Amino acid sequence: MYHKIKTCIYTLSLSLILISTVQSAEIKHISLLTIGNSFSNNATHYLPDIVEADPTCQLTLQKASIGGCPLDKHVRLFKEAEQDTSLKHYWYTTPEGRKHYNLKEMLQAQPYDIVTIQQLSIKSPDIETYYPYAPELYNYIKTNAPQANVWVHQTWAYRIDHPLFQKPDNSQQIMYDRLTKNYRQIAKELGCIILPSGAAMQLAREKQSPKFIFPDPQFDYKNLTHPNLPNQTGSLIRGHYWGKNKDTEAMEFKSDLTHANTRGEFLQALVWYEILFEKDARKNTFKPTDINDDDAQFLRTIAHETVQTFVQEIQ
Repeated sequence: MYHKIKTCIYTLSLSLILISTVQSAEIKHISLLTIGNSFSNNATHYLPDIVEADPTCQLTLQKASIGGCPLDKHVRLFKEAEQDTSLKHYWYTTPEGRKHYNLKEMLQAQPYDIVTIQQLSIKSPDIETYYPYAPELYNYIKTNAPQANVWVHQTWAYRIDHPLFQKPDNSQQIMYDRLTKNYRQIAKELGCIILPSGAAMQLAREKQSPKFIFPDPQFDYKNLTHPNLPNQTGSLIRGHYWGKNKDTEAMEFKSDLTHANTRGEFLQALVWYEILFEKDARKNTFKPTDINDDDAQFLRTIAHETVQTFVQEIQ
């Protein structure tokens, strides 16, 4: 009897070890570095939460981000740091505190699977601004992190009420078409996969109901009274809000017509999740607390459709 019990315990223990080994083997871990600005921060804001909701996925995320930083500045900064290694232009917070690095140190800090690059949004429709900087940044990444795949992050067009679109030769659709053409060209030349955040934003704008409308016919834009705001239902961009004047602390009517709001950030992170981990975003259970169930599922569906229809591999 003792021998049988001992044999059963051994068999059970071995089975648990085998199950644990199989489960561990099924977990996909990705180490990701984004080289960008606030738009790359927008796109990855909810990515760790989405990944955490999937027990088969793990993510290590680092960001070489500087607000308002275009490709040419990233290139200039790494060239400066090559001449003076004491220059540390990037930072991130660790349990031990904030640490500062130059781009070479960031690239060599760990064996990244994927490193992303992007253009500053305002420059994204102008193809001349990508050269020679995108190829230079790509080559620098491959020199200092040769194991990493370099992917191109497609940024998005601004909200339809952005002042940029008051010009007769510009619109949200024109901005989107131009930046998409440019990102495709750069990705094709460099042999990179595209992360289509911009395509997802545009598809959501086309398919959602109700759509964002500007101007709000019920809002008096000339007589602003706190805390009244125009109807911004359907917006994927932060938009109009009230905030304190830093000097007087009086409430002011403010606008951010470029950066993603919670809905936009959630949508973009779903796109990244589906591409990075080759998972169906529609099946992920995470959602931000201020998005209702129906809208969350709509955004998951848009993310999935974007990934399935937007050409990822360079033709």
